[in-house]
Amino acid sequence: MKITALSPTFLLLQATTAAVSSTCRVIPGDPEWPSECLWNGLNSTVKGHLIKTAPVGQVCHGPTFDAVKCDEVKSKWNDPNWRSSIPEAIMSPSFANNSCDPMAPKEANCSLGGFAAYSINVTSPEDISAGLKFAQDKNVRLVVKNTGHDYLGRSVGFGSLSIWTHNLKDKTFVPNYSGKTYQGPAVKVGAGVQVLEAYEFANQHGYMIVGGECQSVGLAGGYTAGGGQSPLSSYAGLAADQTLEFDVVTADGKLLRAAPDENGDLYWALSGGGPGYGVVWSVTYKVYKDVPVTGTKLDFSKSNGTTDASYWEAIDFWHSLVPNITDLGGYTFTIYGSDSFSMSPLLVPNRTLDEVLRLIQPFHDKLGSLGIEYSSTTESFPAYLGAWKALIGQEGAGEGAHLTTRLLSRNTLLESPQQLSKVVRKMTDDGAQLLEMAIGAKMSVAGNPDNAVNPAWRNADILLFASGVDDNSTQASIDNRVTQVWAGLLRDLTPNGGTYMNEADVYEVDFQKSFYGANYDRLLSIKKKYDPQGLFYATTAVGSEAWIRQDNGRLCKRPGI
Repeated sequence: MKITALSPTFLLLQATTAAVSSTCRVIPGDPEWPSECLWNGLNSTVKGHLIKTAPVGQVCHGPTFDAVKCDEVKSKWNDPNWRSSIPEAIMSPSFANNSCDPMAPKEANCSLGGFAAYSINVTSPEDISAGLKFAQDKNVRLVVKNTGHDYLGRSVGFGSLSIWTHNLKDKTFVPNYSGKTYQGPAVKVGAGVQVLEAYEFANQHGYMIVGGECQSVGLAGGYTAGGGQSPLSSYAGLAADQTLEFDVVTADGKLLRAAPDENGDLYWALSGGGPGYGVVWSVTYKVYKDVPVTGTKLDFSKSNGTTDASYWEAIDFWHSLVPNITDLGGYTFTIYGSDSFSMSPLLVPNRTLDEVLRLIQPFHDKLGSLGIEYSSTTESFPAYLGAWKALIGQEGAGEGAHLTTRLLSRNTLLESPQQLSKVVRKMTDDGAQLLEMAIGAKMSVAGNPDNAVNPAWRNADILLFASGVDDNSTQASIDNRVTQVWAGLLRDLTPNGGTYMNEADVYEVDFQKSFYGANYDRLLSIKKKYDPQGLFYATTAVGSEAWIRQDNGRLCKRPGI
């Protein structure tokens, strides 16, 4: 998936014209690009925290090649914790045109690619304000980056100034938070705190916090902005449902408190309405008293004579059980294709071993009646952190394959099972690998919050992912298959549905509806209030349709908008 494919049909403006036009951001090589002296001035303002991008992979290429350093980079390249500590690095390198890939041949391209030109290693709100002012005064594109976990390339941009929040690691336990809508225990975290760090901090105080599967994701950044699905979401809601207040620097450089009782519209947007309203400095979240957790892992395949019909009957039966799992507060991470099924795991907070065994027994019985051999183990843990570490597998970095996702409602599972069965079979027959997370983030479970979370979450029981790689296909044909064919099947199955914006197709058709639902118009008005000049552009963010990204990476205002 190449970044140049994001806008192939857009109107192209000549670079020489764009460079002198106030409707386009300047890029390196333009006469208007800030001089070294001006960048040095910014560095002085931010007390030496400005970093000029030198891609970490450059030690594997060209005149900067260093065999020892290259081997070190290669050995760490797939470690997401290491990669998140690099100012310019992202988890899906295709959004930087795979420039300076250390795994590529020595003679391969190593240039700035899609990376930011400079990054500010933020240590204070004043650093953020200075970066925002510089970007606006010099007409430089701005991006905000925490860990670089992003399926949509929202934290990277050619020739940009990056506000890098990764090192904002403050954590505070608030035993008796008192606000307009909540009184109780809470945790306040800096924008750079990652999921594992938040889990461990909450655990030290006897609590658990809603966070993601992946330990290296930043809790308070785009994860929460996009909703934030979690193994705890059927038990307590999404991460965005836990927010109590934000400290955020807006486009005018001001540090604001956003909460239900102050700047309430901004608070509403920041809680699930996507990125692009400001730079989050910190977030305060509800936390929950820690509870025991029970988990199950189950696998089976089409082996030992299992027929195709029996295999798919088992999966259809599985779909019928999912509402029972989410109603009990459970979560599953299930991967299957045309010949194997792996649930790893089923995770249920605050339920005993016996309760979970009773929950899963109908599936055992069904597999037995179909003559399907299976492996199933169930184990209990005294607290959430131990269960999460034992049950949730961790992915490496750089696994940003083109995918499409869709939220499947309870009505789809229970009232349209035959249509669902046809869709998943057609996709797997076409080479798709499917991942399904059983998540029921209902309003009642989440505490009836007033926020900008995509309404499609509130009646969903499954978040379905479809991806697949065919070595004999071109990238264009893969993109078409994922975006048009597979996603088209899912849209037809759930015409009034949507999906999870943080894990979605960058080419999503009508992203405004799929990612934001009925909230989009209100979010757009809030965006225009707090960011009237579109400083915080990001792919598929609210208001992004007003901008065009040219093939050379330049960002320009769309004519007529």
